[in-house]
Amino acid sequence: MGVLAESIYWTANGDTALAVITFATAWTFWPFMFIIFTAGLQKIPDEYYETARVYGANRWQTFRNITLPQLKGPILVAISIRMVWNLSKVSQPLQMTQGGPGYETSILAVLLYNYTYDRGQLGFAFTLGVILFVITFGFVFLFIREFERENEVGRA
Repeated sequence: MGVLAESIYWTANGDTALAVITFATAWTFWPFMFIIFTAGLQKIPDEYYETARVYGANRWQTFRNITLPQLKGPILVAISIRMVWNLSKVSQPLQMTQGGPGYETSILAVLLYNYTYDRGQLGFAFTLGVILFVITFGFVFLFIREFERENEVGRA
């Protein structure tokens, strides 16, 4: 079509390959994020916003004091789900770059896949799987603890 003088090989350079994989992964997750945030926004009672208008709150104050605290739960859920999916994501990095160039886009899940199926080194793959599980469990534990803390504040 004559738009570019030469082709751009996005996956040939490690930095651009990682950026392309990050963009593709984020792009495929946005609809789910919007569903979570839309559901969170719909559960906020209209009375909160009416009360804020009566007391003269501007848009920023309404967002900071009503919307954002009410969306803390959906934000924590979305981030925790996203972390688990990103840490265990194999399909997009494997399909787009095969973990390359070099090991630039080889996240733990891709390394786990490669050591299990390509190299047959099950002991090392098991070790990577345990490390991936511990990291994932650590993130989920932090988010669950924060979510429980937020619910305790909301009940009091």
